[in-house]
Amino acid sequence: MLIKNFVSSLAVFVLLGVSGGCYSNTPIELQNGASVDNCSDYNEARKQSKIKEQSRNVSISSEYLSCSLLPEVEPIVEAESILKLINRKLKVRSIPTSLGMSVGRKDTFEAAGAVLNADKQALEIVSDERNFKIFLKGRLNGKLLVWVVDELSQGAYRSYYPALLSVSEDEESVLVSSFYESGF
Repeated sequence: MLIKNFVSSLAVFVLLGVSGGCYSNTPIELQNGASVDNCSDYNEARKQSKIKEQSRNVSISSEYLSCSLLPEVEPIVEAESILKLINRKLKVRSIPTSLGMSVGRKDTFEAAGAVLNADKQALEIVSDERNFKIFLKGRLNGKLLVWVVDELSQGAYRSYYPALLSVSEDEESVLVSSFYESGF
């Protein structure tokens, strides 16, 4: 049910074109003690501080993914070929996920079993135990903007965050950086 509600929420954000505006979200607490409830304040606060690591906060962070859809994010027309490249070249352990300990040090998402879902513009590893997705959202300053959704059905592990990917000119490597200055 949580996954279904989350996917529905993402669809609403995308359909409405929400892009970093000042609409109200569930308040979220940051490590520096600040509490914010809208994209403008959230984006500003995340320059300095990470989300406070509590189960409730991490779940709420899914509401703030849309804050990364800044007006300067450009759409991607060649999404399928880019996702195939990411699948083949992005090393699982280069990005903070629950998958890291279950794969080899140099394994890519393709080696970990990720499949391309062209309709959702996403790479997915979905099973009864795991819901892992990388959604391709656009280009920002020459980098690829992605949303990472990482959920385990056992326990309370959840992680939602935007990230930036840089593809080398020869397309032999994909590097990851945090969307926010404070980190993932």
